[in-house]
Amino acid sequence: GVYPMSDTIETKIDSALFGRLATLTLTPTHQIAWPNVNMTPTGQHLRVDNLWNDPRTVTLGDAGKNRYVGLFQVSVAWPVNLGAIGPADVAGAIAAHFKRGTVMTHEGINVRVVRPPLRLPAFTEDNTWYVIPVRVPYQADAANPS
Repeated sequence: GVYPMSDTIETKIDSALFGRLATLTLTPTHQIAWPNVNMTPTGQHLRVDNLWNDPRTVTLGDAGKNRYVGLFQVSVAWPVNLGAIGPADVAGAIAAHFKRGTVMTHEGINVRVVRPPLRLPAFTEDNTWYVIPVRVPYQADAANPS
């Protein structure tokens, strides 16, 4: 795959989320534009971003746990002028695939979806794409790096 062995908590979280998305089956299949990976879309596709938020302290002391939180955003990009129902169905499939309570594990780090995914308003980009972002709120607790 594109992602090598992860060493940091942040890359382990990314890998858990990316791995879960890679198991989503859509018909027809959709290309996935992974972060910083060259991809020329040939039709409807998904775009991936991890919107990090400030980590929190869960337990006191320098050896305590930190809580990493963020929004895993998967945007459905659909050719313009083909209606709203097709891309809305895909957005719904993404939300269901990352429903509240979903846990993804990578190299011992559990990433949990803590609230239902949010479908943001659609927008048109460059008169070419109709885009529906879906945001998946997650958290992961991990020991403070030593």
